[in-house]
Amino acid sequence: MTVRVSPVLSVLISIWMETLFYGINVVLIVLTVAALLSGPYPPNRQNQVILALSVILFLCASAHMGVNLCRLVQGYIFPESKEGMIAYLLDLTQHTNVAKQYLLVTVNLFSDMLLTWRVYLVWDKSILITLMPVLLCTSVFIAGIGTAILESLVVPGETIFLGRISSWALAQFSLSLVMNFTATVLIASRIWYITGRGAVQNRAHLKLYWRIIIIIIESASFTAFVQIVQLGFYAAKFPGTYFVSDCAVQIVTMAPLMIIVLIGATRKDQSNVVFSTYDTRSMVDTPTLSGIRFAEKDLEMMAATKTVSTSRSTNDGMPL
Repeated sequence: MTVRVSPVLSVLISIWMETLFYGINVVLIVLTVAALLSGPYPPNRQNQVILALSVILFLCASAHMGVNLCRLVQGYIFPESKEGMIAYLLDLTQHTNVAKQYLLVTVNLFSDMLLTWRVYLVWDKSILITLMPVLLCTSVFIAGIGTAILESLVVPGETIFLGRISSWALAQFSLSLVMNFTATVLIASRIWYITGRGAVQNRAHLKLYWRIIIIIIESASFTAFVQIVQLGFYAAKFPGTYFVSDCAVQIVTMAPLMIIVLIGATRKDQSNVVFSTYDTRSMVDTPTLSGIRFAEKDLEMMAATKTVSTSRSTNDGMPL
């Protein structure tokens, strides 16, 4: 039995859902900028990159929201008849629909770049480790561009489930899911390895790091859930994919911003730990540092610094 969904209903629900998540992203981008600029001005290079990528990501998501609102106006107000309205909404070659697809690809690109940059920092700027997310990020972008180009070349009346489109679209959705999973595993495993090997003895620090692991995994899981639903709906050629596709843009934007905001809030909750939004070296008495690196040499440097500081305090008769 084939499930049929009215194009009028699909557009309304899709835009309504995207508007809901976009409102959350407006709040998150304000909190993200505040978290990244809360230290000394100007921010260090790593935070500048994160800030730039976050702002560009939000602007692309805003553009996608704007194009959908434009589609809503042009689809419901300008056509003189219901047939004209349906014809407009089903026409994949319309400029607004083509623009929307390219913006979807752009949002995925900058979201994946944020994940890749985070992996790069966490793994102490290791090119070898970062190579896998870079290749996945590039593959998702190529598959997305291929899908957008093919959609712009269809004959009016054809759907997104067309054979030559679906092969590229399925590759895009699948690779995006693999990218999200791979980056999350790399980040969380690195934090777990450093804390699990006994390099961090302070219980407050350990609690802080496990909170970071949970934040990263939960944010990635939320995105992965939407990606799995979108992939499953599309593979089954279920019309519900129209409802998921637009809000997925805002959710992909939301996940990296949420990580920044929640880690910033975690930092403020730990009054005994001076913690920059993305750096474990803040355990050393350093006011603002770059990113969550969790490098072994940084932990060793921290231990050495702590030993010297303790020795000086004891010799001077000062409290620790």
